This record gives sequence, structure tokens and C-alpha cells, in this order.
Amino acid sequence: MMDRFARIGIGPGRPFDPNKLDPATRKAIEEGGAAAAANLRSRALAQKSSKGFFGTREELGSDYLTFRSMGAMLGIYGNSSAEALYASQQTGSDGQVLDGRRRWVLRFPAGQLPPVSEFRSITMYTLPQRLLVANPIDRYSIGDRTKGLKLGADGSLEIYLHHDNPGPDKVSNWLPAPAGPFFFVARLYGPGAAALSGQWQLPALQERR
Repeated sequence: MMDRFARIGIGPGRPFDPNKLDPATRKAIEEGGAAAAANLRSRALAQKSSKGFFGTREELGSDYLTFRSMGAMLGIYGNSSAEALYASQQTGSDGQVLDGRRRWVLRFPAGQLPPVSEFRSITMYTLPQRLLVANPIDRYSIGDRTKGLKLGADGSLEIYLHHDNPGPDKVSNWLPAPAGPFFFVARLYGPGAAALSGQWQLPALQERR
């Protein structure tokens, strides 16, 4: 890689000035950068787990640059998988970015809650800013430390991710979303073997009608 960089004037102690490149080379570099960014974004948005995004070069494997770049794009400075596993769903079943004006449910069947030795949480963010979502009940994340969280009669757990209040019987399990695009992250601290192996995976969102 350093040999390839040197061909366009990049190297130790060599200030890089793109204006000194011939127009065709500079255009190719800019187009290559744009294509790489688009490819990285497309791959990153398809990911549902942070496994392999953070850790040492050895832990990330042979495609180190790609996975480290996806980790930086989706959540820079994340913990290694042994410490915490991050899971999400970037789009709905129709391939569209999640929108809080639609009524989404994240349902964990009985016995399928995230396996952790420490704690778990789900945090809501706006898009494209990736900031916390201001909301009338001042709830920015929901998890096993949330007071009043209700399980179903069969032991299942439903989390409601949308903008409108779901009503008094469901508000305890509501994680308010913006009235527009959103992104959420499920964090598993001290993930169990089932999560690390991929045997347990975050359930797919369902849309309430």
C-alpha cells in the first residue's frame, strides 16, 4: 500500500498537494474515493451485528480495513466483542430506512431475551445526525434496568419503536423515535456464548398496522 501511495506523492515527510497531480489522476482518485465510500456505506447498512468490527488486527482478520472502517462508520470506539456486542437493524423488510412515523415492534420470544452476564439496553438515535431523540417521557434507552418494563403473559418482551405514544397499556415498553428516519442500537454487555457464536441474533422488526 505504501508503494502505491508513493506513486501519487503520499509518503513519510512528503506533504501531499492534490493540485500537483495531473487532472486525469486527480479525477480518478476522487471517483475512486466516492465509489469506495458508497460501497462501504452499502455494506455497513446491511450489517446486523458488530461482531468483528472492534478489537486487534488479529481479531478482525484478513479483511481488517473493511471491518474496521465499518466499525468507525457505525460506532467508533466500540468495545471488543468479548466485552460488548452491538446489534441493530438498519432498514425495514422493504429495504427502506427505518422511519418513526411507522409503528415498529421489536419482539423477543419467551426465553430469547439477549443473553448477557452484565446488562442490555436499546438506544434510539436520529438520522442522519445519530443524536439522541428528544421525547415527552425523557426516555433515551430501554433495557433490563428500565423500571416498569412489562413482559407478556408467555414471557415474551415487546419494545415499541415509533414516534406516537402507543397508549397507557404499552407506554412502559415504548422507546420514542423521531417523526422521521431513525437508527437504534441494542447493546449486550458481557455477551453470552450464544450471541458471540451467532446462535442468538436480534429479532427482525415487525410493523404494527
